[in-house]
Amino acid sequence: MDEWIEKLLSDFNKTGFISEKGSASFDYREEYFLYKKAVIYLEGEGIIESHKNSMYKITNKGIDLIENSNWTEYKSNKDENERFEKEKSRIDLKLAKETLKELPKTKWFARVGFFIAVVLALKELGIWLWQLWFQ
Repeated sequence: MDEWIEKLLSDFNKTGFISEKGSASFDYREEYFLYKKAVIYLEGEGIIESHKNSMYKITNKGIDLIENSNWTEYKSNKDENERFEKEKSRIDLKLAKETLKELPKTKWFARVGFFIAVVLALKELGIWLWQLWFQ
């Protein structure tokens, strides 16, 4: 399929548009299915999009792909980014679990701190009222 993607990107590089081909344009059914699979994949990736009259046009993402790299580089960068995102998600999940594990302790510390703050505020209020009445 990578060969078909390279060929499609090459065709897009020339004109910016390609027309959708029917099965009659191919010698073998397998070629047609590989072509359709490549088109669907590129469309799913946002590299091309449907246009009027059974045509496809290249998107800005596709233009960047053609200008800055080739398909193999794009695919390897995408795989690397996916691995990075999976690792990031795994770490985020681990941190979330640890945070949830510590949450009850944090709530108790907050409650105790609030209680101490209320007691100290009442103490200061009592001292202030005592000084106000007996002076």
